[in-house]
Amino acid sequence: MFQLIVQTADTLRNRFNIDIRVNSEVTHIDRENKIISVNHNSQLEKLHYDKLILSLGAKPIIPHITGMDTQPNIFQLRNIPDLDQIMANISSDTKHVTVIGAGFIGMEVTENLVKRGISVSLVERSNHILPSLDIEMARFIENELRKNFVNICTNSTVIKIDNKMLYLNTGKSFATDAIIMAAGVHPSSEIAVSAGIKIDDNGGIMVDHRR
Repeated sequence: MFQLIVQTADTLRNRFNIDIRVNSEVTHIDRENKIISVNHNSQLEKLHYDKLILSLGAKPIIPHITGMDTQPNIFQLRNIPDLDQIMANISSDTKHVTVIGAGFIGMEVTENLVKRGISVSLVERSNHILPSLDIEMARFIENELRKNFVNICTNSTVIKIDNKMLYLNTGKSFATDAIIMAAGVHPSSEIAVSAGIKIDDNGGIMVDHRR
């Protein structure tokens, strides 16, 4: 896993003299007094700032699906620990995996599962895979997926899970051993909201020409 990490906290600290706090979470922003509250191993520390840059990232979108608690193997893929969890649970007994979301992450997941000899169903709510691309471009990739026996379900969403059975809004249903969520991301802006910072309808922090 560590071979995938370009830099570590120690190398950045030594090279650039940056005070890096790993395993730490900012739980509150006091904008009036310019103080942030940081939780590290259940110990709370308050730090003063002159300028504060919010780089909050994003969180995976987890669709609300009836009966999700009946499926034992549901995973999200956003970071290296997520990948480790998937690799630890996808075994020789895993014959079929459903990937929800046919964007770039969904494509990467599907390709690697097929290379491992696992049957894949790909569920995408748009009318074609890779919805960020033109349909003409996406069609070439779709044809390649079908050559590798990937079950592509476009214009589809999973509306119900009953044990290992998935039910789609189109009326189709099939059994699966695991589900990998790759339905995109949304801004992780909860702490900004609690600090009174304005966000847009998609949850992103609103900015102007100065900030």
